[in-house]
Amino acid sequence: MKYLIIGNGSAGNACANTIAAQDTTAEIILFSNEKEQPYSKIPLSKNCIHFPNLEKISFAQKNNATVVLDTVLSIDVQRKQVQTKTQRFYYDKLGIATGSTPCNPFHTGATYTTYADAKKFHDALSANDRIVIAGGGILGLECAVSFAKYGCCVTVIEKSDSILNQCSSAYTSLLLIQKLIKMGIRILVRTEIKDITSTYIFCSRHEKIRYDHFLVTVGNTPNIQLAFGQLNTRKGIVVNEKMQTSAPDVYAFGDCAEYSGDVCGLQYTAIQQGKIAGLCMCGAEAVYSPSITPIALQSNDFCFGSIGKVTESSYAALNKITGVYQEIFTNQQNICVGGIWLGMPVKNINGLINKPVNDSIFDIFPL
Repeated sequence: MKYLIIGNGSAGNACANTIAAQDTTAEIILFSNEKEQPYSKIPLSKNCIHFPNLEKISFAQKNNATVVLDTVLSIDVQRKQVQTKTQRFYYDKLGIATGSTPCNPFHTGATYTTYADAKKFHDALSANDRIVIAGGGILGLECAVSFAKYGCCVTVIEKSDSILNQCSSAYTSLLLIQKLIKMGIRILVRTEIKDITSTYIFCSRHEKIRYDHFLVTVGNTPNIQLAFGQLNTRKGIVVNEKMQTSAPDVYAFGDCAEYSGDVCGLQYTAIQQGKIAGLCMCGAEAVYSPSITPIALQSNDFCFGSIGKVTESSYAALNKITGVYQEIFTNQQNICVGGIWLGMPVKNINGLINKPVNDSIFDIFPL
């Protein structure tokens, strides 16, 4: 059986590894439009001081896949073929894990997604450089913390009312901002970028900020261009619980896939979807069930974590055992459906989900 997988990230490699374990005679071809062999992108924003060596973040090859470093131009689901810049390939099963592309409404500045982009940005840095980051989400703040530790002067610009607004509350975001300020990071919320020159960024508050480097981290758009005219698409490539698309023998997973109206955007979810797709491509019975995945921002100075639904009724809580500030979100039955933690290791933050809130552990008061 010949399996083609378009995409060299976590989802694509999880699928390839699963296929190799299920079908020992499989011929697996993995396509990448980057120059590097498949690697994990997660460490790129974690440590600017000691930028990761490519060998240390490369995926362990457990699948005997042939990696083709060539851009896929089109797919033909009727003829079951994939066309790259230089070759045409035929498949029995096709997996699409094309990921997403950073949004850049400013049409200038750098992104921090691929190894090549991140290394180019890192190599141009010097201590005391002035860096402006557009976007106060997880990626932008991870980079801000890393650059601040390197000795750079960092400003984060966020147009909404608070940082991490999709996974935090206004109050916890304020506490986090205070910690970031202590690290020397300047945070501007409710601020829009109006104009950019080669040396200054002009903001909506009639402020101009001098900069040496400008980094854009304002979200991503699923890469679904290959599916146009071939597969059903909405926000992403539409799939069912088996990661099957609208065409026979074609599967999609990871950041490019839309399941039940949602596009995942998280590495853990992408890996889970890749594994399910790999099993189903081999004929095994498997279905994808979304899991509750924590989101984390960690530093030597603090640890922020968010999990589950953070839009329900909210209580502030101080854990009597650990002394950690937590914000607990409960439903009408007082069952915990989500939480935000500041100061607790992320591996411990999911213990309360779907459980009654225990007053004996927490000092709880309504916000």
